[in-house]
Amino acid sequence: MRGKLRFGILGCGMVSVYHINAVLSNPDAELYGVCDSSFENTLKTAAVYGVKAYNNYKEMLDDELIDVVCVCTPSGFHAQNTLSALNAGKHVIIEKPMALNVEDADAIVSLSEKTGKIVSVISQLRFTDCYAAINSALQRGDFGKIILADISMKYHRSKEYYSGSSWRGTWKLDGGGALMNQGIHSIDLIISLLGNVNRTFAFCRTLSHKIEVEDTATAVLEFESGAVGSIQASTACFPGYSRRFEICGDKGSVVFSDENIISWDLPGEMPQVSHSYCSSSSDPRAIGNENHIKQINDIVAAIKEDRPPLIDAIQGRKPVSLICAMYQSSVTGKPVDIKM
Repeated sequence: MRGKLRFGILGCGMVSVYHINAVLSNPDAELYGVCDSSFENTLKTAAVYGVKAYNNYKEMLDDELIDVVCVCTPSGFHAQNTLSALNAGKHVIIEKPMALNVEDADAIVSLSEKTGKIVSVISQLRFTDCYAAINSALQRGDFGKIILADISMKYHRSKEYYSGSSWRGTWKLDGGGALMNQGIHSIDLIISLLGNVNRTFAFCRTLSHKIEVEDTATAVLEFESGAVGSIQASTACFPGYSRRFEICGDKGSVVFSDENIISWDLPGEMPQVSHSYCSSSSDPRAIGNENHIKQINDIVAAIKEDRPPLIDAIQGRKPVSLICAMYQSSVTGKPVDIKM
């Protein structure tokens, strides 16, 4: 594909800024237009960046000059927005989660394959130096046989975080809480490093906030490899702590937090990794833009080179399937098998 890819941004809320900045930083991409459910927000954003303001989403999709749509709407709209964009012949970049249930995720995977258009779900933690170093060690077999893998995500979100939005904390538009909203990046990361999970047992509770969805969850995992693991996730732990990962093998182990390697009990010296991703443990806006830039750079290159992106729709489906299984387990009080 020749020339710059023209991007349309759907949804002009907080997360759209990360997509916009990433597009503006790429020499092969052009920010062409924006659209929001509030036309006032559309006009404000369009004026800031000097781009086209669409009256509605259909008008954006009908514009043949748009090549790629970034879906930055509330989570409950992600699936339908993405399906509409694919049917209009657009490539799609979706903020997490790609959908709120496995059926909608499957529909996206199927339509992406049918249309030949790329769908990529934002999973920026996979573009850190920390992730690359640990993944390389796993590929080399430095851990030996993986025994245990744990995620601890003890975040804090204020009452205002939920009360200031009509969609946060609702099943219909948020799709879940500490797992589906805040925890999905951590869950995606551990699956991408250690492989699929085939069974889970979970407890999901609402212990502090006046919301429909869970603000606290804990789960045990059984990986296809035979390793076991655990997840603790919350938005009710004051003041909030950085997420922590522990991966333990019979020959070596690693502990890391966000982009920081804390313990490196593997062959060789601890890798020196760069730090650009700030912790969002108590403030969802306290993250850097560097890893969104890296991922969108990969997607732009994938479109122009006619290759799959590093993170495609099939991979975006996996954390959704695990989280939905956790919710099912919590309701039934029984372990749930997962098809990834």
